Amino acid sequence: KVLERQLKLQSSLDGLLGWGEKTPAPPGTLLNKIQNCLSPSMRRWCYFEWFYSSIDKSWFEKNKFQEFLDHAGLSKCKKLQRAEWAMIRRSLGRPRRLSLQFLHEERAELEAYRAGVRKHFKDKGNAPSAEM
Repeated sequence: KVLERQLKLQSSLDGLLGWGEKTPAPPGTLLNKIQNCLSPSMRRWCYFEWFYSSIDKSWFEKNKFQEFLDHAGLSKCKKLQRAEWAMIRRSLGRPRRLSLQFLHEERAELEAYRAGVRKHFKDKGNAPSAEM
């Protein structure tokens, strides 16, 4: 039932965002205004920016910095002193630069995660759901 609802939402988004069959909305409606105010490239950007598959949901919800603070026992602190922030920065190491190599490594990690999720559900015989 969840998958059916996702497919219905996906098909309506495809029409709205310019993917697949585009059915024009009645003039003057909100849907018509949205279709007309965004260029095809902007609709495509919105699609990739705000909508992702249910497989990726748990990957993007994970916050590595929050996990580190939980591990260090600092998740409840609202204010930290300068020395405490220095300790956190030292523990995290040097920040990575946004480079092509970094993006390739992040993409490889995401693909490995997706393959693991697909294998898990293939072994279970179930399709991924939105509750993942």
